[in-house]
This record gives sequence, C-alpha cells and structure tokens, in this order.
Amino acid sequence: MYKKCVIIPINRSDLAYESSISAIFRSYELVNPDAFFILYSNFNKPTLNKIEEIVSNTLKIEKVQLHTEGKEEIEKIKDQCEKIYLVPSSGANITAMIMGQLEYPKISYIFSFGPWYNYFYPFVPRLVEDYKIYGQAEVQETNALVNIKENLLKKIDELAKGNQFLKEMYKLSLELNSKDSLKTTFDIRITSEENGPMNLSDSYFNSTNTPLDKRVSLNEKLFEILCKEYYHEKECRLKNITNSEKIKRLEYLPNNILKLIGLYPIVVQEDESQKELNEIVEGADLVLVDTNLIYNGIHTYEIKGLAIPQCAIYEIENKWFQEKDHKQGEFYDVLYEILKGLLRKTKIIPTITELCDIAVPKIDPTLLDKAIILTGDKKAYKNWKYLPLSKYTQIKYAAPDYSRIRNEQHYRAYFELSLAIILKRLLKEDKIEVCYAGKTDKCVEVEND
Repeated sequence: MYKKCVIIPINRSDLAYESSISAIFRSYELVNPDAFFILYSNFNKPTLNKIEEIVSNTLKIEKVQLHTEGKEEIEKIKDQCEKIYLVPSSGANITAMIMGQLEYPKISYIFSFGPWYNYFYPFVPRLVEDYKIYGQAEVQETNALVNIKENLLKKIDELAKGNQFLKEMYKLSLELNSKDSLKTTFDIRITSEENGPMNLSDSYFNSTNTPLDKRVSLNEKLFEILCKEYYHEKECRLKNITNSEKIKRLEYLPNNILKLIGLYPIVVQEDESQKELNEIVEGADLVLVDTNLIYNGIHTYEIKGLAIPQCAIYEIENKWFQEKDHKQGEFYDVLYEILKGLLRKTKIIPTITELCDIAVPKIDPTLLDKAIILTGDKKAYKNWKYLPLSKYTQIKYAAPDYSRIRNEQHYRAYFELSLAIILKRLLKEDKIEVCYAGKTDKCVEVEND
C-alpha cells in the first residue's frame, strides 16, 4: 500500500512526452508521492518508453494500460493508495473530463511556451511550469529535485544531442531548481579578478518597474562589461567610443546578443501600421524566415509552421567559420547552436547554395504555395514583393521593435539564462553566476565544458 500516489495519463498530442515528463517532476516537487501511475493506451507505448528512459532509477513508476476511458482503471488504483492526486493536464480531453468528475484532489499544470517550446521541466525554470489546485490537495513548493539531481544530470547529454547551448540551458535550469524552491526570475553576477563583481539585475529586463532610459542602458552596460574584460580599458562607454578598430568591433555585439536572445519583440509592417508577429503567423501552415530573423530571435517564438531555407543555414555557417578565430567567435558559436536547435523542430526548405536575397525567389513554387515569408532586410523585401514570388506567397517585413521589451516572466527567465550562457562563453576567465532575483545567496555558477 502506497501512502501517496499521483495518476498521470498520456495523451496523443505533439507534446505528449514533454507535458507528461513535466507533470511527473513538478508533482514530485509538490506532492512527493511514493508512486506515479501512468495511464497509457497501446498507441502511446513509444512515448511511455521515452518517459521511462528519463525517470528510470529515479522515481517509482507503475504502468497501467487503458481498456476503458480511465474511470475503471483509476478505481482499481485507489485500492493501492491511501491518498490519490489526479493530474489531468497531460491527458486526452476525454480522460481529463473523466478525471474531472472524480472526487479526488487534482493538480493542473500550465506550461508557458514561447521560447520554452519543446522544452520540459525540470530543464526549464520553475516559474515556466505553474499549477492550479482543485479540491483539498496538500501541496508545497520544495526543491526535492536535489535528491535526484545527480541521476538527472546524467540524462542531459542524451537530451541535448550534442548541442552545447541546450546542454548548458538544461543544466543551469536543473541546478537552479535544485538550489531552492523559489519561483522567480534571475539576476546575473559577473566576477573578475581585475574588475571585481558586476551585476545585471532582473530590473534591467523588467519594463513594468524600470524607466525606458534604464532599459536602454542594458545595451551600454553589456558594452562596458565586455570592453573592460576584453581590452582592459578604464573608460568603456558606448557614447565615448574611441577610434580603436578593435574596440569598435564590440560596438554592435551587445545589441546583437540582446536581439538573439529575443529581448525585443518582432513586429510586422502592415500598410501604415505594425502588428505583433503572433497575429500574422497564427494558424499559418508555412512561415519561411530569412536569415536576419534567426539573428533577431525567431527561435523564441512558438510558430508551428516555421521553416528555414537552406540558404539561411549556408549564410550562418559561413559567418560562423569567418568569425571563429576572433574574440566574438564565441557569439557565433552560440548563434550556430541555436540554429541547430531550431532545425530540430522546423522544416527545412531546399534552396540553391547562395545568399538568401538571391536564393529565396528561386525556391520551387510548389514548396511555398500560400506561405508567409518574413524578412528583416528592407532591400530584399522591396525586391521580392515585385517578383513572381509575391503571387503565391505573402511577403512581410518583420523587424525588432527597439522601443520595448518582452516583459512576461517566462520570457525574462529565458533572456537571463541565455545571456548568462553567452557571457560565460565570451568571458571564459570570469565567474558568471545566476542568482534568484534579489537573493545573493541563492546562486548557481555557469560552467562551460
């Protein structure tokens, strides 16, 4: 007889694996059950097998095959448990409805997608996976993951599949979730022997509480940090930039970093007005993006019809190779890793091996029928809209809106962790830490392998 049990169904959606894993580990933190009962159907055995690979040797899993809509199976499970918690959020609609009719406490999880699309808990910050309680459920936020952290760390290499950026994001999130039970955004602390500690607090990323002039100064603050560490200059200010070519090379790097992590919202020009990107791409079967959209953080959007032309891969690989021996080469390493991560969840459209300005109009029209094409290159936009390409696609100009930032907490958490990872790549000798916002004793050091 188990004291506490959590019952979790697996559904047939595209994110069945991610939602089920997230539900298991969040429930482990909140309830600390003795066993998880996973309800599955025959068609979901492959998903069940993947789940077992993650939780094996870590948590107690009982597999229950569904032969009905779930009610009979749940009634049988109750004979094995003193206390039952139902988690319907990862189940199919009909199973969730059946669970809703039963008189057991329920926990429903709410995952904040956006930049975290295709990620799952505990490899995302805790605030990304929120929850709601229905009924008399005794739950408490804990950092119980610390008890199973070592087993989970061993899974990261396989999950990241050789992508160093993803590996660092997974590890940093897991370490923070294991450090404390807090559910907040983060501060970044940079410590060097020469310049001492420097801080990038969450307030830099919070447009609700921070005046515009301070937000704009995030760009200058980054320039100051990089300039001092690279070139040991005492007066590193963008407005006082010297004529030194080596320092001038840094001028655009801070803003390139902020664009890549998705800090600025991408807006689409529509006649005389602007529209949010999500308004334009919602429901589209195919959204083809030019190379500049990758630089501008398109990976931080949830776009189900997203497609990358081969010419964009060609352009980024070229740039990565050209910059690899320069100080900024590490930035292009991250850009390339983000591209490779993006390719895992998008379509690739064949093109000739040329710059996208030339290659996109020459894509086979049958591959682009009724597609939306987004570019941040005004010259390409003006050219493409007068070509035959515009007769079977919608060509849109899309670029960052530098007057504001994306302020929701799950976005800020992504910006902060991404920035910390990039800074560690650029400032190898410095100590880079991520701390829970305002908690200088709740920090995790960022490490590069």
